[in-house]
Amino acid sequence: MILYALKCAEGYIRFKEDGYTLVGLNKASVYEDIESIKALAQKARELPGLHGVEMTLIEREISL
Repeated sequence: MILYALKCAEGYIRFKEDGYTLVGLNKASVYEDIESIKALAQKARELPGLHGVEMTLIEREISL
């Protein structure tokens, strides 16, 4: 599965109803389509080093 998120020099971005906050990867807002992050990037355009990232999620069974 491929997911997309926004990242800046200080961390990943989590969007909230009233704006956004900077968080670690485990709390970042992620989306299945790149158009979503392109639109949301306008809300955080003042952040230094703002860029989109593509993440690949792999599910694999492991032995326990």
